[in-house]
Parts: sequence; C-alpha cells; structure tokens
Amino acid sequence: MILITIIVIYGKCTIFFDNLYIAAKTSTDSVLCKYNKQGMFLEEIKLKLKEDVSILDFHISEDGDIFCLITDNPWKYSESSTNQTSFLKAIHFNKKGKKLSSTKLKFPYERNSTFEDCGLFMEDSNIAILADQKVFLFDKDGNLLNQDKINGFSSRICLDSHKNLSILSSSSKSEYIVQQLFASSKKISKEYKTFLPSSLKYWIKAADKDSNYDFIAANIEGIYGYSYQTKKSTPFFQWIKLNVVIQDGSFLDFSCLEKDSFAVLTYNPKGSGLQLLIVEPQENNKKQQEKKELVLYNYDRNNSSINYGIIAWNQQREDYEISIKTDISQLSLDIVSGDGPDILYFPYESSTFDDYVKKGYFMNYDTLMEQMPEGLQKKDLLENLITIYEETYGGLYFLPVSFTVEVLAGSKKNFPEKKQWTLKEFNTLMKKHAPIKFMAGSDLLTEKQPLFDKLFFHCLPNFYNPTSGLNVEKFKELLNFTMQWTSDENKTENQSLLYSEVIFGMSGWHNTLKNIEAIYGKNKFQLLGYPCETGTGISIIEKGVFAIVANKNSSIAWDFVQSFFSYKVQKNLELPANEERPYSIGHNFPVRKDSFEKQFQELKSPKRYQGLEKKYSATKKEIDMLKSYIECADKIYSEDYNLNNIVSDELNAYFHGDKDQEDILHIIENRVNLYSKEHKE
Repeated sequence: MILITIIVIYGKCTIFFDNLYIAAKTSTDSVLCKYNKQGMFLEEIKLKLKEDVSILDFHISEDGDIFCLITDNPWKYSESSTNQTSFLKAIHFNKKGKKLSSTKLKFPYERNSTFEDCGLFMEDSNIAILADQKVFLFDKDGNLLNQDKINGFSSRICLDSHKNLSILSSSSKSEYIVQQLFASSKKISKEYKTFLPSSLKYWIKAADKDSNYDFIAANIEGIYGYSYQTKKSTPFFQWIKLNVVIQDGSFLDFSCLEKDSFAVLTYNPKGSGLQLLIVEPQENNKKQQEKKELVLYNYDRNNSSINYGIIAWNQQREDYEISIKTDISQLSLDIVSGDGPDILYFPYESSTFDDYVKKGYFMNYDTLMEQMPEGLQKKDLLENLITIYEETYGGLYFLPVSFTVEVLAGSKKNFPEKKQWTLKEFNTLMKKHAPIKFMAGSDLLTEKQPLFDKLFFHCLPNFYNPTSGLNVEKFKELLNFTMQWTSDENKTENQSLLYSEVIFGMSGWHNTLKNIEAIYGKNKFQLLGYPCETGTGISIIEKGVFAIVANKNSSIAWDFVQSFFSYKVQKNLELPANEERPYSIGHNFPVRKDSFEKQFQELKSPKRYQGLEKKYSATKKEIDMLKSYIECADKIYSEDYNLNNIVSDELNAYFHGDKDQEDILHIIENRVNLYSKEHKE
C-alpha cells in the first residue's frame, strides 16, 4: 500500500486513460492533479472557478480537454433573498485549464438546495443528476432529456461495467437497493436488493473491465464488489486489516485502478489536507488467511481509538485477527443463532443490552479474571465503579474503558453540607430563593424537556423499575417540579440556584472550577448530587463499554479487551489516539486505579491547559473535592433509548399545551408498563 499526503481541502478522484486525476480544492483555488497508477505526481492544472462552488464530477476527453460538473454553495447567504436558489453547470476547459464554455443545466423547476445532489458524465456526453429523489438526464447543452423517480434516499450513481447507469439508494426497509437505468430507454428498468449493510454511507464506481463485478462499493469499513447475476456483494478487504483508520466524514472518493486495486482519497487523520492511498489488498491476503477471526461489533464506528487499538492488537498476534462489523440490524438473530460477534463495543447505554445479560449471552468478567489470574483483576479497577456495574446488572458483564462525571455545584450559603437531597428538599430551597433559575451551566437547562430529562435519567431508579414499571406518583412529582421551575415567573436571567457541567477528564477540571468560582466565589461553593430518593444522586457517564459474548473465543477476546486497561494506556487517556499511541480514548477519567491516582497527582504540577495562557495547578483542596465526588458516584447515567422515546413522545405534547397532565400520565404509564413487560419476557 502506498500513502501520499496532498495539501488540499476537498477532492474527487477518477481514472482516465491509465492515469489518476484528482479534482481538488485548495484554500484558494480549484485544481486538477494528475498521478500515474503508482501514485507518482505528474502535473497540476489550475481551474478558474469561483471560490464558493464545488465539483460534483469531471471528465477528461481523449484530447485532454476537461469537463467539470459544478454546483454553487447552497448555504451561502444572500441579503436579497431568504429563499436561496442553487444551480448546476457543466464547464468546458482546455488541457491548460482555460475556460472555453459554461452551460447551466435546465431543470424543470427552481431548486432551493443541492446538498444531497450528485452528478455523473455519461459515455455519450450526456449528464446524469440525482436530486430530489429523481434522476435527471441532460444533454451536453444542458437540455433536459428525461427524468424518472427513484426509490430510496442518500443515493449515489455510477456507470456499471455494461455502461448503464446504476443508482444505489437506501430504502425505507433499512436496506440498500440498486436501480439500473438502461441507456437505450433512458428509464429505470430494473431494481435489485444489494444486501449491503444500510447503516453506512457508500460511494460507488464502475468495476474494472477485467473484474467479475458490475460495480464497486466503498465505505468506511472496506470495499465490496457487487454482481447483478448473483445479487450479492463480496468484500475485497476491510480497512482495519490494511492498518488504515477511516472515520465518518473522512472518506471522500475512490477509483478502481485495475482488478482488485484501488485509489482511495480521504482526509488526513494526522493533520491538514488529504491523503491518497494506492491499495493492492492481495499483498496481505496470504497472511490474513493464516489467522483465525474474531468479530467485533463496533457501535461507535467513528472512535479512532478502537480502530487503532484493533490494528495494534492484530499486528501483535500471529494466530488471531479482529474483523469489525457496524451494521447491528441482524445482531439479535446472529447471537441467538450462534453466528454473532465475539466482542461488542458501544459508547453509552449498556442498559440497551440488559436483555442479553438475562439470557446469558455475555460473559461475566469475574469468570474470565478467575481463569486468567495473571491478567487484569477487579482490584486493579476503581471499587465504586465496579460495584455500580455489579449492582445494576447482577454481575460484571460490562467493562467501561473510561468515564466522565457531571458536577452539580451550589453556594454553601444555600446548601448545608449534605450527601443526599430529595426532590422535595430541592423544591423547598427553590421556593425560599425564588425567583431564580433552577440550573445553569453548559447545558443551559432553562427549558422543560432538557431539565426533565436531566433529573429523570440521573436518578432513573426513582421513577422506573424494569420489573414493576413506572412509579406514577414520583413521575408526577418530577413533572410538576419541572413545570414550576421553568415557568417565567420563577426565573431570573442573572441568578441560578445550581450550576451543572460535565467534566471531560482531568484537563477539564480547571475550566469547571473557574466557571463555578465566577458564579459563587472561590471556596464559597460545594459539589452536590442530583435530587434522588436513594443514594448520592451522582452518576458516572460511561464513555465506551466492552462486552464479551459467551462462546469458544471468550478467552482470546478477553486478551484484546485487556489491551485497553494497561497502566500506560489508562494514564494517557487525555491524549488522542494514533499509530504511535493506540487505545487512547481521550479527555476522560481512567477506570484503572493506579492510572486514576497518577492523573490526580499530576494535577498538582503546573501545566498549561487548552484555553489558558498561564500554567495551572490544582490545590490539594480542589483535588480532594473532585476525587471525593467521583468516589461517591453510585449510578450509571443511562438514557434507555426505548424508554426515552416513549416519555419524550408524550411529554412533547404536554409541554406545548396540547394535552393535559392526567391524559399523558395515563398514556405514559400504559406504554412504559407494556415496555417493561416486554423487557422481562
């Protein structure tokens, strides 16, 4: 594999006459860069285009003339109109980049946005445009030849190996379909299911003439060939197995160089500009075939630390190799059938997988630690954090890589030193100090829904039990509290009883302190838990959780998971992940005890943090305050997605005055209890 760094900010690549062309944008110019198939730079041609246009597609003729399909920026501001229109043009340049002609495509109606548009130059000099869930065909003079409605959305187009137009779209059934437009009829003639995972965005290109496929699809996981005859997609490779990390938003374009070889254009993960990858995956095939496979379902596909961690582990192991999957639509069926993953990683909400714990699909980490006493043990991890997970799920089935906390601060004169507060006690204090906002901070919680969600999910056991369902009286009490303290008569602009902010690791603590001190004064505040009937009301916010499936590969899966919990890895969580420093999650607190203590010790040393001109060091009192707060945490902040959707759907109508309280309480109780019943079965 060849890697080339390109200092441009946008690009699109295509093969013409055995050379690779990249239509790109620098900070000042639009350019066409020419490379050979080995990635050697040949020349750069400047194109005279306005700064606010983007290149959708381009074509190189046999005599070297350049044809660009461009669109203006649909989001540019105009004082003359609030209803912004956009255009598409085909521009003809000579081989030196001199503009020869410009043709505006004549749409049958005025269009307001080109955000989802994509275009393509056809073999017969016609132009195909996907826009507004339609395919438009124009001749070279911009005249409309035909239009046809397409199924699906988020569509991409290419010329397949038969020189017909192929349109790949995500359907309403959460699957990708391909529609084929025959050049002779200029109408969509056939439609196929692709069996490509629909959770990812794809780019498609014509397959090489010697390929067995009709077109090639690429995404942030890998590259696939698709055949109309077999109606199947076949992966060429996964990026992760080529030691390449590609994230959402970083993949720009690709082109087929020749059979099983590709040019790939992505944003450079190390800095500015783009990188061009010349990929010949057959180089690694033999080595890959010698390794056994572990499958990891990654719910956080944009987490580079997980991807770099996989690469590092794969390189160290001679016997096993991790493959990743991000399409979770078949997860339940796969696990039940025994064809599921070996490892799951998800960024939040382990409660989503509570059912899998009950059905015995996940390993208890206690068992793995007993089987391998030389590895990571519970004594190595923060005690209260382990206790939280064991009490929540009846055992240690989930292991967080890192976490954050949300601090709640209030003035000492308003809040006597106390570890636990109930909603009634908070209500009494609010009445005593009214008019006043309940809370301010990074969330600016002065609106009904955000405030309700915060209080509800921080102390969810107060209001909901998976076994018994909704506690209607407590839920009603919270609802009344929310309505009262978000009303205009009980708010002031300049005062708040409490201040709320999430701390992202040690480096965020100094900023939080400055914000709190600006409100209440230095040494005149204390940290509090949320109002809660049981416990402290302090929750940890998990930032990445591993679960291991109970199968024959659980021991080797545990070896991979442990790689994220070494002293060095955990101590350096504040640093971003890369090839030299894999596994790092970034700006969170470590769960390993010795790494946690080390980070707190480093707070005492003067250090320059982001946003500060001078070096900062925390006092012992400030350190102890934060440490004590974290050690008092006794819950997981968990927004059960299904529960959240039920509650939010109904409360939205209530908060906007469309339904009264008794009606929505009745509906919510029935829906939540039904969900609870289904959850138990």
